Amino acid sequence: TLKTLEPEFIDTKTPYDRKIVLGLQDLISNMSEIVVGVSDDKFSIVNMNLSDSSFRLDEIDDFIAKSFIPKMYAPIKPPVLNRFIQGEYDPSTSVFAKKLAQLGKDLKKTELFPHGSKFSDKIKRVSHRDVVEKILEGRTGVSYGFIALVEIPVYIGEKTVSEDKWTQFAEVKNSSKELLRESPDGRWYIKTTVRENMVCKQVPDIWILTSRSGSDKTNLDYNTDVVRVGLIKGKLYLQTPKGVDLKRRDIRPSFDTYVILAQALSTALYTPGLIQDGLPIVHFHGYPDPSWFRKKEHYVGALNPSMPCGTIEAALLNYSGVYEVANKDGDMMNLLCLVESDHGVNILGPQMDYLVDRLMQGSSSGDIMLGGRFLPELKRASNI
Repeated sequence: TLKTLEPEFIDTKTPYDRKIVLGLQDLISNMSEIVVGVSDDKFSIVNMNLSDSSFRLDEIDDFIAKSFIPKMYAPIKPPVLNRFIQGEYDPSTSVFAKKLAQLGKDLKKTELFPHGSKFSDKIKRVSHRDVVEKILEGRTGVSYGFIALVEIPVYIGEKTVSEDKWTQFAEVKNSSKELLRESPDGRWYIKTTVRENMVCKQVPDIWILTSRSGSDKTNLDYNTDVVRVGLIKGKLYLQTPKGVDLKRRDIRPSFDTYVILAQALSTALYTPGLIQDGLPIVHFHGYPDPSWFRKKEHYVGALNPSMPCGTIEAALLNYSGVYEVANKDGDMMNLLCLVESDHGVNILGPQMDYLVDRLMQGSSSGDIMLGGRFLPELKRASNI
């Protein structure tokens, strides 16, 4: 949908909570997945990510190539349940579920996680509500951001093997035999390059605990609000808290599930020091000022196309971002920020307390803000 640009929406002084209201009004009133606002000298684009990016007229080529086309090509779609092997887990026995709930409480004062929005509160006509729910695969609302905690990766047998041994392994169906093989005991091994050294590494089983879609990230009940997602030999697993009805609409994995799994897998393969004790990941719809980063803290991805959340393409960009930083700056780092234009950032690091302290410091000093205030600065700094 094309409409007149709303100046309040792109004003950097407008609070992000207000921008959420304005953006949802545009999307819902037009029953559109994408709304482009146009004025005499500027234009903006908004989708369910609630980005507040704006562009000058002379930036239209870059806008079309890196923002508009990606959003048209890969619209926001949450992962559907039939792609997962479903089951249950007992959160009361999971140390990681309890740690994730505590992480959310610790992040409350950052104010980086605004409350989600239920469509029933915003859309009065049932027919309009049906259209929006259809767009979002039956979801009844949206939330802004997620928190996740990756469990310690699971390896069985040798973590690395020689290239000669690797070439004797079986090919994996529907995968490149030059990249992936399966050992006699059923473990996958990938041939890749890590800091200019060719290695054949075991692909571990990945499990993550993540806030369910639509939950209050800063007040999680680990008995009902934390889902467990796995990636094992190319298959997706979803475990909901024991005793919770799977048919409840709001018990769904995060929109960003593929992105989280890609970050976890890439970290395990290329920066194992970061994930050896588990890995916290925080995603919010804002950006840090480039000057906020300290030594052994890195960011990457600001110049990527702005792929919406929930897409395989976004997952691939995050995977390659970890790979890029690992090969340039090594295994150990205190913090890694994966930038997603028109969406937000994913910030991860090996120490949960360090991550919380840095986010608290950045939000209190104004060096981290919701909305797109610092995205242009990150793009300019990435060009240097």
